[in-house]
Amino acid sequence: SEDNTLRLWESDGTPTSTLTGHTDRVLGGLELGDGRILSWSGDGILRLWDAAGQAITALTGHTDRVWSALELGNGRLLSWSRDGILRLWERDGTPIAILTGTKQKDKPRTNQFSKYGGGRNATYSVDGALELRDGGLLSWSEDKTLRLWDGDGTPVAILTGHEGRVNGAIQLRNRKILSWEGNLSYQGESKYNTLRLWGDDGTPLTILRGHTDSVDGALELRDGRLLSWSKDKTLRLWDVAGQAITALTGHTDRVEGATVLADGRILSWSSWSDDNTLRLWDVDGTSIITLTGHTDSVIGVIELHDGQILSWSYDETLRLWNAKGASIAIWMGDEDMGWVDHVVQLVDGRIVLFYDDADTLSLRDVDGSLLDILYESDYRADDSTIIHEWAEKHRFDIGEMYVKLQQRLWQWQVNRGWKVNMSNDILRIILQTGKTIHTFYGDAKFNCFVVTQDNVVVAGDSTGRVLFLRYRSGDT
Repeated sequence: SEDNTLRLWESDGTPTSTLTGHTDRVLGGLELGDGRILSWSGDGILRLWDAAGQAITALTGHTDRVWSALELGNGRLLSWSRDGILRLWERDGTPIAILTGTKQKDKPRTNQFSKYGGGRNATYSVDGALELRDGGLLSWSEDKTLRLWDGDGTPVAILTGHEGRVNGAIQLRNRKILSWEGNLSYQGESKYNTLRLWGDDGTPLTILRGHTDSVDGALELRDGRLLSWSKDKTLRLWDVAGQAITALTGHTDRVEGATVLADGRILSWSSWSDDNTLRLWDVDGTSIITLTGHTDSVIGVIELHDGQILSWSYDETLRLWNAKGASIAIWMGDEDMGWVDHVVQLVDGRIVLFYDDADTLSLRDVDGSLLDILYESDYRADDSTIIHEWAEKHRFDIGEMYVKLQQRLWQWQVNRGWKVNMSNDILRIILQTGKTIHTFYGDAKFNCFVVTQDNVVVAGDSTGRVLFLRYRSGDT
């Protein structure tokens, strides 16, 4: 939170503890495999807490805001910062390695912390990192490079070639790496507009040219093709080797995002002033239909259980579309609530709307009709029973709602001495000690999972499939 704290709540909404210690805005947190909590902040510090929210230790060393952190498969922690450095830590917070090498700026300004960790370092910021399938690490930076490291933080390779800031990267199922470049969203037109394919050892393979402005995102489709989208108002499809297939044109402003529907079709949207539409494309990139009706920027979209599509906008409406993209209904926002920030569909099909940074909640029936509202004044009240009673009144588990809203990178379930963690298209079986003993590699992003009594992991993925994965004791 911006009040420099984290808060723990029971699944029924009962507040349990406030985690204090950070001296600047908390920028993120995650639950570790053993139930502890890791947080990071604009104060340049990460903090470990036990499962009850009691402080364990502070991880110090960064000299500017910590952008993010992740737990590796072996239980170690990796953090990266605006100070241009990644740091590797043991699971107890003991420092292991400092991963340096990011380029120096030509004209640095002295770093000064502000309310939000502002100021400018002499070194370019590290903007992101991920763990590779072989346990190695990949990071990317404002300095236009990506860097490969082994699991102990030893430099392996520097991936050079991008001419602009690296905006993001993913590892593909064939272990190749895909990265893309461009300006930040608030900056002007960019001449840096390529994606690049690399071997898993950092060898440059292919430059994907075609976009004419910043590339803002990319994903791998289930058949191995690649989809990217850009500030140039287009999406582009590429084959597995990075060769251009087709451009998806029609948006009249920057493409904000895209998702693959359960049947393989592509849905894209724009949240910029000159384009308030969503667009539906066939698997080959052929335009199917433009979903028009919103009168202001589109904030988000989800595919519902029955294949229908629900979008919401700064115009303070939600719109329901059938699977073919035809308009079915307009749901008006609740009076004086402003626009909807997030939407969650419950198991039974009902829908929860979150207003104003999730401080006011509205429960809708499957047809969009209003069932009840939990107002901000009640939600923030100290009455520990208010949220539980609201959920109980409407016969659902409020924990379900928050788990779906958070869409955590790591989701855990204890079962007979081992746990499961989920990250993109990978599921890992991890002992309570933190040792990874089995890894399942999917061909699409995992969205959720449960573990049955007979040790079967039942996982749902982004293609709409339900997978039954058997883990047997002794498997390696």
